[in-house]
Amino acid sequence: MNDWKDVINPGDPYTADDFRNVALQLLSHQILYEQAKGQAFAYRLIMRYLGPFKEVFSLVGLSLVADAEYRFIAAVPDATKQSPMSREEARLLLVLRKAYHTHAIEGSLDEGRAVLTIEEFRELYRSETELELPVNTGELRDFLARMKALGVLNLPEADEASGQPFDIAGLPGITALVSEGSLWRLNDYRTNLVPQGETSSNNAGIEGDAE
Repeated sequence: MNDWKDVINPGDPYTADDFRNVALQLLSHQILYEQAKGQAFAYRLIMRYLGPFKEVFSLVGLSLVADAEYRFIAAVPDATKQSPMSREEARLLLVLRKAYHTHAIEGSLDEGRAVLTIEEFRELYRSETELELPVNTGELRDFLARMKALGVLNLPEADEASGQPFDIAGLPGITALVSEGSLWRLNDYRTNLVPQGETSSNNAGIEGDAE
């Protein structure tokens, strides 16, 4: 394939710029969801031309994982090309993956999301890491921001009666980035604590598989 225009099916209303823009959008977000604001067009175009997109992304060390059930597409880096992640971030990613795994096993996913209250997630994080989450709501949002940027978490408004500003929802794309088999590493993060902010030589974001 020399140019995106070479793969456009006759009669399809797309341009080469559409393909280039969508590829850049996936590169910047890593996971795209059909139901997410501003991502539906990109998701549908990639799914329609999945083969050519896989070919292009493989050239930069990325594999595309498509999930038709929960309607997301993820660009998963090869192990040798993963971005550096601090131990703090890797630990948080693993705890979130544990929450998703538990909800999937219990059959309590809500439209593919593992939804927890702040207190439920706080208790899970404490039990899995022997550490505490930030108490201040603003600081907690900042602490979770990297996971939101990765496309594995969002913060939906909580029920008004709960008295909390938001819930913590693990998104299905996390199964593409972190495998169920990686959860054993939580024990390593719990028993080998390092100062906050220290970079981990082992990235938690390894390719996963759906529940």
